[in-house]
Amino acid sequence: MKLNPRLLALAGLLLFSSNVLAQDPNFFIFLCFGQSNMDGAGRIEEQDKTVDTRFQVLAALDFPRIGRKMGNWYEAVPPLCRGTGGLSPADFFGRTLVANLPQNIRVGVVNVAVPGCKVELFEKDTFKTYAETAEQWMKNIIREYDGNPYQHLVDMAKVAQKGGVIKGFLVHQGESNPNDKEWPNKVKGVYDNLIKDLNLRPEEVPLLAGETVNVDQQGRCAGFNKIMAELPKTLPNSYVISSAGCTCSADRLHFDSAGNRELGKRYGEKMLSLLGYTVAKRQSPTATAANAPATEPKTFINYFLPTPIVGSLTTNVWGVATVGPRDPKNGLEDETMKQWNYWDGQIIKAPDGKYHLFCSRWDQARGHGEWWNSRAVHAVSDNLIGPYVDKGLCWPGNQGGKGHNVTALVLPDGRYAVVISETRPGTVFVSKSLDGPWEQLGLIQVATNEFTKLGRMSNTSIMVRPDGNFEIVPRSGAILISTNGILGPYVVQGPSIYPGIEGMPQHDRQNLEDPAIWHSGGLYHITVNNWSDRKAYHLTSVDGIHKWTFRGIAYDPAKDFVRYTDGTVNRWNKLERPGIYIEDGHVAAVTLAVIDVEKEQQHGNDGHGSKIIVIPFDGAALDRDLQSTADSPKR
Repeated sequence: MKLNPRLLALAGLLLFSSNVLAQDPNFFIFLCFGQSNMDGAGRIEEQDKTVDTRFQVLAALDFPRIGRKMGNWYEAVPPLCRGTGGLSPADFFGRTLVANLPQNIRVGVVNVAVPGCKVELFEKDTFKTYAETAEQWMKNIIREYDGNPYQHLVDMAKVAQKGGVIKGFLVHQGESNPNDKEWPNKVKGVYDNLIKDLNLRPEEVPLLAGETVNVDQQGRCAGFNKIMAELPKTLPNSYVISSAGCTCSADRLHFDSAGNRELGKRYGEKMLSLLGYTVAKRQSPTATAANAPATEPKTFINYFLPTPIVGSLTTNVWGVATVGPRDPKNGLEDETMKQWNYWDGQIIKAPDGKYHLFCSRWDQARGHGEWWNSRAVHAVSDNLIGPYVDKGLCWPGNQGGKGHNVTALVLPDGRYAVVISETRPGTVFVSKSLDGPWEQLGLIQVATNEFTKLGRMSNTSIMVRPDGNFEIVPRSGAILISTNGILGPYVVQGPSIYPGIEGMPQHDRQNLEDPAIWHSGGLYHITVNNWSDRKAYHLTSVDGIHKWTFRGIAYDPAKDFVRYTDGTVNRWNKLERPGIYIEDGHVAAVTLAVIDVEKEQQHGNDGHGSKIIVIPFDGAALDRDLQSTADSPKR
């Protein structure tokens, strides 16, 4: 019989603990469980990295990255659940306790959480039925807990009991059970099993359940809080912690750092009162906010959503040394990095529901500088996020398929168009089918006026306006309009729009590139990237020509916005060539061409390369928020 080494390790920990640790009645232990918010979805900031040594965490898993081993106690510096997590309510729950308890009392937490899971995953006798239906990325997390998160929590709790006394349970879960009126009964079942398996007295162990993101933050699951409110009627020693006023991320499912701190403090204050301790008074969040400087408004980058894991996160693929564990099934790539670099990227959804991605590729063995000889290719996926399968060259019989700065759109007559620039400036191909064949229609023409030189077809982004005319913005930042079809002639409407836009950084304007233009929510939008400082900016206009307004940062590789649903963050060296995918009138996803090192450092056959990633985006929220703020600039 093959023995599980981790189970053997657990058995050893329990034996070791029983032999050498004495239970300290002044070491208060709290068990935490739930889904992604309890796992930790808030960004860990500098202020979170210092903690009172009386607040400790029992590592429920090995965290090699930060030197933690399962079953040992450590100072409770986040993350407290898994090594890839962030800030959770458990962090400031513990900090609030040690700030208000006598100095001889320590606080410890044991945290076992699985992002995206239903409460059924913690049902002792039936969890397998649910776990078998989980998506692969969730199964991978469940596997970290030896396939049974509930039992893993119990095992870790028994280790903790050797050194201290369990005083309560904390749960944050419900987003995945949004309309489940049986949720209170299911939580009671989990509670009853924990009480029995850990030999506890229910009257001495309260359970605190935190609300999902509140209706005052337009929480996507705020309606579930009405179901949660019924919990104390089902489970007598349980209490619901309000999330009112706790701020959240752009997805309106996860609390941001400030929201996690506030919610955690509320958990802590309630537990202190139940334990019979006086809680130091503090200003209400509303009063504090009224006296504090205004918070930074949301910008485009805040509306990127966590990316579903299509395959699995792996470290056995190119780029992970700098990017981090990643899902090679996202978007389009050569997983072996023995053939192609991929770049550009524009998605169109076909009538049959398949997703078609148009982009460029070139021989990776020649390094990134070979982009000049790139070829336009077509890839297909059944899933918006990927994986996309390369179907080959779009027009193999036309200059060998040559094409770069590839973009695509649907024409008013129902045909499809692919537009390339830079290496074949302003060349347009058309087809009645996304699968081709593609026929060269001609070259984009620019009418002569005093601004004609700004109409050079480089980094060309093109759209069909709501009025049926065509609009182009090239690298120069000028606006070009055609009233006579996709080939034009286009009239350059004036000088570059970038100089003088209030609030928009004006340094190195010559380095602005990769504009992307679209229309949604009653506004025209442009994102444009400054390659030298790697920041992209978001602009809007009512008519798409005049009075462009700076809305703030669009994307930035230094920010943690390329994030999976389990909280894992990827950091690509460069993010360029955005493609905007619109569904139901709003941006639903953004494609980005990414590379793991500086372009000059990708020499070919060196384990570095480029690919196209797909990130889901909450464009409906962006449009709604912009409408509510009218044209007020965001700095």
